[in-house]
Amino acid sequence: MKRPGLLLAALVLGACVSTPEPTPAPATATPAASAASVSASPSPSATASPARTSGPLALDPGHGWVVSVFGRGGPAAGPVNARVRRETSNKEVAAIAGDGVTVSPDGLTLAYWVPAGRRRELQLVSSVGGSALSLLTLPETEVGNEIAWSTDGTGLVARVDSIATRGGIDPPPEYTTLRTIDVVSKSAREVVREQNTRLVPIGWLRDKKLVVATRAGGLGRVTAYVRVGEDGQVKTTDFTDDDCVHATAARLDTRGAQVMTIHPARCIEGSDPAVKDASFVRLWAVDDPNTTKKIEVGKVTLLDAVFRPGTSDVLTTTITGGRLVAQLWDGRQATLADLPATGGFIGAQFTPAIFRVEGDRFLFVAPSGPTSRSKLVDVKTGDAIEVDLQGDAPSAAVVLPGS
Repeated sequence: MKRPGLLLAALVLGACVSTPEPTPAPATATPAASAASVSASPSPSATASPARTSGPLALDPGHGWVVSVFGRGGPAAGPVNARVRRETSNKEVAAIAGDGVTVSPDGLTLAYWVPAGRRRELQLVSSVGGSALSLLTLPETEVGNEIAWSTDGTGLVARVDSIATRGGIDPPPEYTTLRTIDVVSKSAREVVREQNTRLVPIGWLRDKKLVVATRAGGLGRVTAYVRVGEDGQVKTTDFTDDDCVHATAARLDTRGAQVMTIHPARCIEGSDPAVKDASFVRLWAVDDPNTTKKIEVGKVTLLDAVFRPGTSDVLTTTITGGRLVAQLWDGRQATLADLPATGGFIGAQFTPAIFRVEGDRFLFVAPSGPTSRSKLVDVKTGDAIEVDLQGDAPSAAVVLPGS
């Protein structure tokens, strides 16, 4: 359900008259923002269409990335956990003192939990910083976890857990819940609660009154695809993966048409170790979870897969023959870019491919290393230009108005 186009009217107002390099502003909760300041923003087109072009291939100060500050000073650097920078400069545009930063479909708004580590308050802030808006505050007995946006950008679905856990290695919480939050009224509603497990939201389709999620096991394993109606009805599709190939993540496309689950092969064999089994990606129709499509990526190390915004095309990133390779699966298998897979990865902070919200270009992130260079790649042509991230580890793309 689309709302009148006022999303972040107050939070973005200052951005519209800002200079090309706004003064960094930590995102801290203040009462200055009102519920009206986060009404619905324009969202990407809900129909598949060719990527919009942005003129000649070049870095754009009106686009940028959320980057982690982990590794750039650690705890000694202060409470800031993430910051926003432009494509054209690593100068800080906004600082986020929170966890789990998630970007709205239009790239203009960030959602996250504060304080970092404890995660008791859900906040919103403009991509260019300013006053933050508090959406939800939890009691001392609960902690916030993963956040996902609704496909129309007017709401969020958040995982909220009991702080109490069971024993064992990587134990689940005593209970896990999914709660929907409307960003205009700030009204929150629990749609499901389960005991001794983890439900991870991946999207909210308000027009279908449906939340899509996964059920996560321990140690990063995804065990089921879950559909939760706003009436609380739960439908679960369990995975039959084995220890060598199992799901590790899931995504929802921006149209709300398909869910992707990512199944990397884990086991190796031979005196010159090679991946034993074929990694794959599975696509699930949101309206009918029995309708699936399997994309065989091959006997390679599958790092990640993402949807191209505005479509159900899949971009995979793999390590193949000592190279980091980006391939687009859009009815064909097109290799768009590759980089040397050397220098050691950024680990948990490494996100290999990040699309702009328009879906026309993506940042292809090189492994860390003294000579590594990332690329901005044009999806239509495969043309690329080099990007020096200067040690930054981007995790999501943003749009920066006023540039």
